[in-house]
Amino acid sequence: MKFGATIEEQYDSFLRRDESARQWGEKAERVTPVVRYTNYQLRATRGVGPGWALCGDAFGFIDPVLSSGTLLALDGARALAKAISDGSARAFRRYETRVITNLDDWSRIVDAYYSGRLFTLFKVGEYVRHTLLGRLTDWHFRKHLPRVFTGEATDSRYSMYMVDFMLRYGLAGNDPAEFSVR
Repeated sequence: MKFGATIEEQYDSFLRRDESARQWGEKAERVTPVVRYTNYQLRATRGVGPGWALCGDAFGFIDPVLSSGTLLALDGARALAKAISDGSARAFRRYETRVITNLDDWSRIVDAYYSGRLFTLFKVGEYVRHTLLGRLTDWHFRKHLPRVFTGEATDSRYSMYMVDFMLRYGLAGNDPAEFSVR
């Protein structure tokens, strides 16, 4: 490895080699264990309270690879503006519920991507669409599934149900490990 075999060696070596880090931390001493962080999902447990509301990444961040953050932030901002305009506690609860639902939905989508189930589903779909069942139903799946993954239909309960259903039952016994992202 370029910086060392253990995470401690990597961290210490990076600090020694990086010019900026050396300038501000020449005499720095590590006083805590080094922790490698690989889960980029952060979510608040609450999004609203008396006199405050969270929006965008402050409320929840799902994944940098799929770039859902802008969609979630803009949708949340629009929903929060409605809640503020209404001003009722009920409107703020609706806002919080909407954002939590969107974060839950995108968490499932991201999990399907990294676990390989999403790519396996596409592979199975390429085969199935040439069967009689596939020719009868392909148009329906082609309408709903891509719209979810682009963000156009993540707020459609039916479209999200279709994705969940297909990810659960549509893999046709194929092992998604081959397509998992490590």
